[in-house]
This record gives sequence, C-alpha cells and structure tokens, in this order.
Amino acid sequence: MSAAGALDGVAGWTRVGLGRMYVEELFLLAGSADRDLADVVFAEADRQAGHVPGLPLVVLRAATAAANRIGDRGKAAHYLNLRDAEQRRIDAEMGHAHP
Repeated sequence: MSAAGALDGVAGWTRVGLGRMYVEELFLLAGSADRDLADVVFAEADRQAGHVPGLPLVVLRAATAAANRIGDRGKAAHYLNLRDAEQRRIDAEMGHAHP
C-alpha cells in the first residue's frame, strides 16, 4: 500500500496540513533522491499536488527546486509561476507589495 493509499480513509486529508506536508515531503525527496527515484517521486508529488488546494510557499519552493533538479523545464516554470504568485499574495497581505 502506498502512503497516499493509507490516507484514503482519512476524510479531507488533502485540504489540511497533512496533505500539504505529504506533498512537500514528496517534492523534497524528489529533490534529493537518485535520478531514477527522483523522476518517479516527482511524478507522484506533482500528481498529488493537483489534489491539494492552496499549496504554501515552502511547498512551491520545494516543487520548483525538484523540477529543476530532474530537468523538467515545463514543470519548473509551472511551479515557479505558482511560487511567484504566492509570494506576491503574501507580500500584498503583509503590505510589502513589489511591482
């Protein structure tokens, strides 16, 4: 059974910290594993990320770094855009908006 499979019985896990933490750990593993494992783990992290709304900045940073590490330019650009949008949202909320 996969870790995600074990979470199937936990109602709403994708909408709480557990989901965000799970996705972050997958991206961190993808960013540090050997190439073959990194590709597989990144694919799973990317798949799971699509089910977890509101990924925080720390997860988007890990996703961007992992995509760059495995050489997936398209996904790196995708997560970089999400990361930058989240940073702008945080900056605006904190009153530190950047042009």
